[in-house]
Amino acid sequence: MVGLLATIVLLSGFQAQTIVRQPGFMAAILLLVQSYGTFALAYAWAWVWWVPFAAAVPTALMGTSNFFELASGAALATVVPVMLSLVGLANRTCQFFPSTV
Repeated sequence: MVGLLATIVLLSGFQAQTIVRQPGFMAAILLLVQSYGTFALAYAWAWVWWVPFAAAVPTALMGTSNFFELASGAALATVVPVMLSLVGLANRTCQFFPSTV
């Protein structure tokens, strides 16, 4: 958690001028990195721990979603396609997980 927070602070700090000039663009980039990274980490750990597919996917998707992102339309426009792509990825990789609890 501390590492993720430090990464976001550092990325935001180094790109401060870009964020000020194009805040929507940087917010979208950070949301993409965060969403795909969180899903990949949770989904990979579920695979390592041999968690059944029916539990692994909802757990990874819940970890990926953020309630504050749903508050603005711009974020919603970014989050919905990302979440759908993650569901598609999960559906294509279901054979690597056990099917029952």
